[in-house]
Amino acid sequence: MSSTAEPQTQVQPTTSNSTPQAKLTTVLWFNTSEHALSSAKFYTTLFPSSRITHTQYYTSAGESQHGQTPGDVMVVAYTLFENHPIHPPLYFANLNGGATPGMHFTGAISFQIDCEDQEEIDMYWNALGEGGDESRQMCGWVEDRFGVTWQVVPRELKVMLMGGEGEVKNSEGAMRATNAMMAMKKLDLGKLRDAYEGRDGDD
Repeated sequence: MSSTAEPQTQVQPTTSNSTPQAKLTTVLWFNTSEHALSSAKFYTTLFPSSRITHTQYYTSAGESQHGQTPGDVMVVAYTLFENHPIHPPLYFANLNGGATPGMHFTGAISFQIDCEDQEEIDMYWNALGEGGDESRQMCGWVEDRFGVTWQVVPRELKVMLMGGEGEVKNSEGAMRATNAMMAMKKLDLGKLRDAYEGRDGDD
């Protein structure tokens, strides 16, 4: 009995000008066309190796349902860290859904940025915090001008809060680092290290 081989689906690789074929995309709902586009431009400028891959506009199709003006931005797709040598790409799409009750950003969902040093912490914190609600800033959390919440965190802090990576845990150091973190807005890596190690900070 002969068998017929099933045809194989060919997946074409993306080029630098094509839209990535992502399996999972984070979609952010914005209330205006301007915010959907300007936030995408901001994020792709802030994070390295990032770009807008596609912009789709509203037409008269479905206008009675969506209520948007034809020609306004509908979706802005973009990729962060697209060709970064270390970080895997992250796929986003900003949707201009209009002002709809219940559709707004809250701190219940946030994006955590693991930073290598204080310089990187300062850079992301200052850029994201500019124009945002300062009353929402606490222990590394910062809300940007579009209402999106971020956590700007030194990667090293995760190890501190676990009490170290070895079998013997520094539980007291973890408690001190936790207490120090809770008292901060922007995280200070030097002070977190001092707290973890039990140093005065003036030594």
